[in-house]
Amino acid sequence: MFKATLSKTAQLKQIFDALKELVELVDTDQFTIECSPKSMRLMGNDLVSNESTQIFLELKADLFESYSCDVCFKAITSVDTMVKALDFCSEGDEFIINGDANLHNTVVYWIVDAKYQVQQEVTGTIATLFIEEPCEPLSMPGDDYSVVLSMPSALFHKTIKNLCSFTGKYFPRINIDATELEVTFTRADHTGKSENPVTTTVSFPATTTEGDGREAVQIAFKEPVTMRCSARHLLALTKPYTLSDRVTIVLGKKEGPYGDEVSSMMVQYGLEDIGVLRLAISPR
Repeated sequence: MFKATLSKTAQLKQIFDALKELVELVDTDQFTIECSPKSMRLMGNDLVSNESTQIFLELKADLFESYSCDVCFKAITSVDTMVKALDFCSEGDEFIINGDANLHNTVVYWIVDAKYQVQQEVTGTIATLFIEEPCEPLSMPGDDYSVVLSMPSALFHKTIKNLCSFTGKYFPRINIDATELEVTFTRADHTGKSENPVTTTVSFPATTTEGDGREAVQIAFKEPVTMRCSARHLLALTKPYTLSDRVTIVLGKKEGPYGDEVSSMMVQYGLEDIGVLRLAISPR
């Protein structure tokens, strides 16, 4: 039903390594995997904790040396099994993913040693399998927006890392205020014995692109947005900065779990020609 082969695993390892901290923050190991003739998609949701978190990863068929999927399907499975299987791979080893409903709803990862041609097998269980033809794609967060901020991904990571650098026992919360002129990240918390909060603010004004625009900060504006989120979750969203030169940050509003309006943030990293990574958080 589905089989994909990859020998250059460094890129895939880098993607999952960048997601490791965020996956740990998601209060579930059950992820949805969707396979179609064009791509493989992975989505995880955490709707339990105070910070609603969503992970969306799409890997195009072009990433793999060989890729075949004759029946579209979605499966609920553990992403931890795939990560552990990747850890067994050295560069040049062949990494094979095989999923078949006839194999008692299991997904099998084969690692073939490049030097000795020894095959190692890692088997994971698919909790639920949905056969679909044609596939209905997984919903992607961030299609509706109020403010879009585009900037160098390394600058985004450095900014949030610096805001978290004076963290004591507990991670603070960071306020995000977006207007037509600028997007501001602010943290204000009590440290030590002082009763006065220590406030740190970083603002990114809207600028005009120069040259190729790669170092410019750009803002697309519809309406102002204010949100407050966990610094720990926000820092985890910046960890994939090594995967892409630029990051797109989408701020918007949506209906909350109790019918009220809540703000949300979606962070998108383009993975060149192999896919896209979208990470979203929304305070509950």
